[in-house]
Amino acid sequence: MNKRDTKALIGEKLLNLSEYDRIELIKKIDDVEYIKKYIESNSEKLYSDDLVDLVGLTRDAEYVKKWLNNDKTGLDEVQNMRLLLSTKDEKLMNSYLEENREKLSKEERNLIELNLNPDRLKSKGDVRKSLQLPEDMTIGIEIESEGQFSKLLPSKIMGWDTKAEDSLYNGIEVVSPPLTATEDNVKQIYSVCDVLNGIGQTTTEKCAAHIHIGANYLKSKQAYINLLEIIGNTEYLIYIISNKPGENLREGISEYSLPISKKLEDAFENNKISLNDENVENFIADLKSVQGNRYSGINFNNVNTEKNTIELRTANGTIDPDVWIENVNLFGGIIKASQELAELQAKKMRDLTMDECIKIGSFERLKSDGVDKKEKLDLLLSLTVKEKAPYMQRYEVNKSLVEDDFYIDEILQDAKLDKSFDVRRIAKTLFSGKDAIRGEEIRDMEKQFYLDIEKSQGLDIDEIAI
Repeated sequence: MNKRDTKALIGEKLLNLSEYDRIELIKKIDDVEYIKKYIESNSEKLYSDDLVDLVGLTRDAEYVKKWLNNDKTGLDEVQNMRLLLSTKDEKLMNSYLEENREKLSKEERNLIELNLNPDRLKSKGDVRKSLQLPEDMTIGIEIESEGQFSKLLPSKIMGWDTKAEDSLYNGIEVVSPPLTATEDNVKQIYSVCDVLNGIGQTTTEKCAAHIHIGANYLKSKQAYINLLEIIGNTEYLIYIISNKPGENLREGISEYSLPISKKLEDAFENNKISLNDENVENFIADLKSVQGNRYSGINFNNVNTEKNTIELRTANGTIDPDVWIENVNLFGGIIKASQELAELQAKKMRDLTMDECIKIGSFERLKSDGVDKKEKLDLLLSLTVKEKAPYMQRYEVNKSLVEDDFYIDEILQDAKLDKSFDVRRIAKTLFSGKDAIRGEEIRDMEKQFYLDIEKSQGLDIDEIAI
């Protein structure tokens, strides 16, 4: 159908076209003068959103300016912003900002400035925390939030993608490119959070925070086994310390972030994950099969895909950059510890330093029966992060929130195992590597190691932190 036929159809009253159908037909016509004429003739009958759409279609800055803040149109602040930003006309945006600076809210001013300068942002606040991870570890984060201006953000902010998040109300997801533990990347995290806070975005109980770590950091099957054993023994604790003090877990974990420990225990008991095949690719394939869909607290489904990441999905949504940095350090630290332990496990015992023996000893203790939650948390943090205090505080405040919430605590039952999660115990496997060490040998040597320290330094073995 050509333009003339379309125009005739729009004007045909006998067809009884709905106003919605007429607007949709008009949107298909690339005829600015016709659109303006239709607007002038029908402005009083048009819904505000339809008026915004049609005026925006003219791509005429002067014409758009006529309708901005026009009392007769009844446009609200969101519609005014949508109309202004739809022009992508920097001159109009700058003049509108200057002429109306006193009338505009802080959020409106920030939104206009953001669309004018999406790549020239700097954090307005202090950068209080740093990423304490290896330089060759890649990181990605996904920030979910809600707000009236969500859909008016530019498609990219400093190279971060913005996209609508349909599971939220007026939701947006801002996705980082691959990052590393550099000062510049830390500033980016702070800046993006500043942007979202600055336009009035908030996080609700529906919002989640997803962290991706490059799977290529783990080099062997043993590294993956270590990761599974850390998760299997501390998953319940990880859920509790994933959020800032005083913040309980969101109910959405029942759909989008379920515990995986019991699945893993069952898989090893029933040989659903092969331990005889040293090929790490086959091990990962088995692991992904056991996991099923991606809605687990830890998600392996991206491994060996184009994305090639391991994803942590336990945390609530946040636009607090300090919380993001702490969570990235924690999860990245878990991945880092898994690889470091694999490298130590491949060594001969006589080649290990005292610090390395203590690290292996802490890991073995973490997998022992009879270790209470507080000690497990201390062992986990000793293995993974440099600063324990923020996570200890989270645990002390948040544990009662989780334990007193019957619904949340019930969801997390699959994160609590009756026995410690030790692949060697469950599946009778060995550490990999040439001259590999049996788990039983490690434990015997660990006991002797601490007895020797006690004897040589006159210490009580109970005083030695492991």
